Amino acid sequence: MNPEASRLLFRRLLHAAAAALVAAAFAAPADGQNLPVMVGQDHESAVATLKARGISYKEEALASSGRRITYAKDGESVTLEFASWPADPNGPPAAFEPSSSSPKRLTLTRIVDLAPSSGTRRAWVNGLARDGHGWSYLSGAAETSRPASERAQYPVAAGLQWTKPPASFLFQAARAAGTPPGSEATSLEIVLENPHRPRRF
Repeated sequence: MNPEASRLLFRRLLHAAAAALVAAAFAAPADGQNLPVMVGQDHESAVATLKARGISYKEEALASSGRRITYAKDGESVTLEFASWPADPNGPPAAFEPSSSSPKRLTLTRIVDLAPSSGTRRAWVNGLARDGHGWSYLSGAAETSRPASERAQYPVAAGLQWTKPPASFLFQAARAAGTPPGSEATSLEIVLENPHRPRRF
């Protein structure tokens, strides 16, 4: 094997190992939640994880070679969206441009998880805080940026950020502000972000 082929193989093995670490480190920590994958994970390993957990899902193609997976289990509905993303998530800004010729891989870039509120779910959501960041209610500007339909459906909203992988979390609850949580409908959206652009929150 020539040196260039050896370097390419090494990079691929390194990326595969990194994806496995992401899956292990960022999977849902609490019982009762059915989200064993996380943004930044490649499509192949995400599908393998769902199958290993015995989760039946539906998959469809999206524009620009993207994929969408949906499934429902135990009252929880999950949507996973995959898109072409730089194979090296630490690449330069140019690597994240659509016109870039840098290596890409099909990556989980957005998750929407819908389920009724419960003590278990609240503990799971609170447990997602890391990197020295905690959940906080949205700023005025971030709140205004939410679609009017979402603000009407989910009056309560809070945000969270991760550093690695660079991700934003939006948790929304269908209850009036200032009222205690119960069994209301909730939505958790997780988005993988371009590390070279301003953060969502």
